[in-house]
Amino acid sequence: MDSEINIKKIQFTKPLLQEDEKEESDKNTSKKLCILTNSDIKSNTKNIQKKEKEKKMRVETNTWGLNNDDLAFKTQLELLRQINNSLNNKSYNKDEQMIVSHIKTKMSSYKQQDILKKKFSEKDFVSFSNVVTLLNDSNMKCYYCDCETFLLYEVVREMKQWSLDRINNDIGHNNNNLVICCLECNLKRRRTNKDAFFFTKNLKIVKKNHIVESESELEKELENELGKK
Repeated sequence: MDSEINIKKIQFTKPLLQEDEKEESDKNTSKKLCILTNSDIKSNTKNIQKKEKEKKMRVETNTWGLNNDDLAFKTQLELLRQINNSLNNKSYNKDEQMIVSHIKTKMSSYKQQDILKKKFSEKDFVSFSNVVTLLNDSNMKCYYCDCETFLLYEVVREMKQWSLDRINNDIGHNNNNLVICCLECNLKRRRTNKDAFFFTKNLKIVKKNHIVESESELEKELENELGKK
């Protein structure tokens, strides 16, 4: 009788042990799967970041035949000066004509943007000569961050390319409503007040010999200052 009980106990216990072993095995398998999955995620993330870092080149640059010296800021600024001096007779050499063509292409894009947003005014829309004057007077530097901007650039979505930023975003790209700025500042400003955005880009608040570095902190300081007025 005792032996029968022991046999039953053993028979009953063995399946339980097998079930426990199966659960432990499943846990280990799950852990392995998780490790593989995390590894795949990290690998995919690195691949995505690598692709994002790869700069896409503008197709049209292949037809320019320009070298790094030709694309240098000083070279482009000098060409702009020459264009500005030739506005009356409209006589341009090959390199100047390339820049003139690029400026007019971008102006056409701004015009289409204004038409699409129903802000276009034929009589008020900025003229080519006014765009050249703005670029010349600003020394091709961003109004907000004072960085050098470029008329000709090889990289798609180049953040330092020149752009026309509207002072009043409720109207189009009109004369007396524009400043020259880099694409980065243009995108960051959005609908922020021009002077307020300029303030946040240039202000360095010194407190106990420490500089408030983040733009969010600067914006808070600006709000406080504006609230006092």
